[in-house]
Amino acid sequence: MYFQHNILQLSIQTSMASLYQDIWHNRPDVARDVIRLVEGRQKIKTMPPMQTRKRPVGTITVDNSRYGRYMGELEILKQSLSADPRVNVVGQVVTTDLSLLALIGSNQAVQFIRKDEKQ
Repeated sequence: MYFQHNILQLSIQTSMASLYQDIWHNRPDVARDVIRLVEGRQKIKTMPPMQTRKRPVGTITVDNSRYGRYMGELEILKQSLSADPRVNVVGQVVTTDLSLLALIGSNQAVQFIRKDEKQ
């Protein structure tokens, strides 16, 4: 998929099935600690606080309603971060794909897939 369409596939575990339905893109202004996916706030309109726990590398998060105008911000962590009551943990990149996070640069397309579905 990557060499044909420039879409990096990441195997993840999540209870948020809608993450599997779209192609996401890293923002053009790359952040140091997280991969900020542009479409998050456009597609995730409501997010109550839940599962606000410690966030190791590869954690997938969504900013919840406590974050105000940033609610819906979808991120993948490149660095471990402590728990934040404004940030929900919604998934995890599988261990075998964590090294791929370093390949996600400006505007990189990302597709979340279920484990063992890589093409």
